Amino acid sequence: MKKIKLFVAATLLIGALAACGTAAPEEEAQTPTNGEIVETPGEGEAEEPGEDEAANDDEEMILIPEMKELEIEVEGQVEKRIAHLEVSDLNYSMFVLEGYSLEAEEPGKDALLMDYDNEFFVRIEPQGKGVNAEEIKNHIIEYAEGTVEEGHSVPLANVEYAVLEVVEDGATAIIHTAKDFNGNLFKFTMFLPGKEAAEGAEPSFWAMLDTISAGE
Repeated sequence: MKKIKLFVAATLLIGALAACGTAAPEEEAQTPTNGEIVETPGEGEAEEPGEDEAANDDEEMILIPEMKELEIEVEGQVEKRIAHLEVSDLNYSMFVLEGYSLEAEEPGKDALLMDYDNEFFVRIEPQGKGVNAEEIKNHIIEYAEGTVEEGHSVPLANVEYAVLEVVEDGATAIIHTAKDFNGNLFKFTMFLPGKEAAEGAEPSFWAMLDTISAGE
């Protein structure tokens, strides 16, 4: 009789332990979620990019070189060409067409060059404020090496003077002119060899020079 009681007690004890063992994992899985399913990291689909990441992507797309289209008239035909903003160490900026380069030439001087033929170029010399443009013009005429024509017509508005100098029996035309940009006088000397490329180089130079923006 005692053996039967011991057997029954042992059986009940084993059953209770088995029930506890199966219930434990079930209790761990039932985390309070207010009726919602909560997925642990690594489960389900990948997370979408956050707002900060999307904003960074937009900023990267905005940060591109500044460009604009310039209208160039060649042989009566108007063309639109892409120009890129260039900043000079001489405290000014300008838009430079593809196929041309703005380079430092000497202290206080830059050269705007045609990449295809560097004999075509414009020497750019910022003169500063309060400079007498008439004195500059008289100095150019006094030391000119070729035939000089004052009052030469140039497609740049409000210039201080425009002097055409022709040298080496007409082989090269040099146009001297100056214009005020934001109170700063800029002196330009344009070199145009007597080659076919002059037809496109000259209007391109004027279009670029017209985009100059000078600092205070």
